[in-house]
Amino acid sequence: MPLSMLLVEDSVRKEDRVRELVARILPDAEFDIHTARSATEAGSRLKKHRYDLLVLDIQLPMRDMENPKADGGLVVLRALKERKEYNRPTYVVGLSAFPELVTQFEADFSEEMWHLIYYREDSDDWTLKLSRLLIHLADSVRPAPDGSYEYDIAIITALHKVELEAVLALRVDWTRKDFDGDPTVYHFGDLVGPSRRLRAVTAAATEVGMPTASALAMKMVMKFKPRYLALVGIAAGVKGHFGDILVASQVWDYGSGRLSTDGHSKSAFEPAPSPIPMAPFLHSRFEAFGLDASPLRRIQSNWSGTESRGGPLEAKLGPIASGAAVVADRPIIDDLVSRNRKLIGIEMEAYGVFVAAAQAPDPKPLVMCVKGICDFGDVEKNDEYQRYAAYTSSHYLYEFALTELAVEDVKGKHV
Repeated sequence: MPLSMLLVEDSVRKEDRVRELVARILPDAEFDIHTARSATEAGSRLKKHRYDLLVLDIQLPMRDMENPKADGGLVVLRALKERKEYNRPTYVVGLSAFPELVTQFEADFSEEMWHLIYYREDSDDWTLKLSRLLIHLADSVRPAPDGSYEYDIAIITALHKVELEAVLALRVDWTRKDFDGDPTVYHFGDLVGPSRRLRAVTAAATEVGMPTASALAMKMVMKFKPRYLALVGIAAGVKGHFGDILVASQVWDYGSGRLSTDGHSKSAFEPAPSPIPMAPFLHSRFEAFGLDASPLRRIQSNWSGTESRGGPLEAKLGPIASGAAVVADRPIIDDLVSRNRKLIGIEMEAYGVFVAAAQAPDPKPLVMCVKGICDFGDVEKNDEYQRYAAYTSSHYLYEFALTELAVEDVKGKHV
């Protein structure tokens, strides 16, 4: 199925340059490009179609034959955020030739982890940024050759204790296997449901953090060629109840950026995240799975631990930030929320795993992060709810995989 783009642009020159970039960067990819010259025409197209990418000019006429308005493109952006009749694209990029508009409206894009790019005829900077996104979108939907996957799902945890224990406690007949020259201990088993059987492999990293999780992810992708790659475990939540499940719609490294100084003694951190979204296929499947509350009720009622279950168990789909340090300081989370008001949690491994999946050789897996809230990143942080959070996240992944993932059923038929 081809990727689709809506290019909302009243400049023929800019439209031509974007089309040339797509043709140059993705010469072999199927990429349908639709155009709109005004905010009204863009709205009409967004009601009828769901696009993988929206490239949006900022200074734009409201209707055909009218003069451009400085915030015409923002009308489209705000409609996407606030009105359900518009199909929300997978990703949105603003492209403006006016630096003052980039400065004025950058926050409207960044709060959704989208980008507003300064377009200059005499610079290639905008082409480099847009090129990276085009390549990522193409990679996220590129099918692997038939028969190239060897396992259906690889499950990664950061910790042996608590997190891997929760995975190994699933209703799976796991078998341990060691490989000469490889220090990682792997466990193999089948996730079996009424109509699906998933060949699975699981392992834990040697320690918490993005470097070791990324290394393990790359190793498992190359060694076992899984169709899906899942990171499960525990995380700090922004709000909710202990045990609530956090599913990453996108991830980024909140430590990515630049430290600068004012020339004296004061320094400041300038964030420059490069978010990686979950593949549209998985996003839509998690959205559909979340409509049924029965798996959550079943998971909560089956918990046999001593920790309190808290309120009704919920699953949240939204952005998750990864960082290098354990956070026990609520203002840090509040600062991250100020950058992205839809943030649902922070943890230490997801971005590394998503990068590994994106950089792996074909066949690339579709990657997901499913974690349970064990604390809220404040001074009251402790280990009390880690077992419960690891239990809820691993069981939610188990239920999701057997309900939604496209694999072969127990009779060998693709479902």
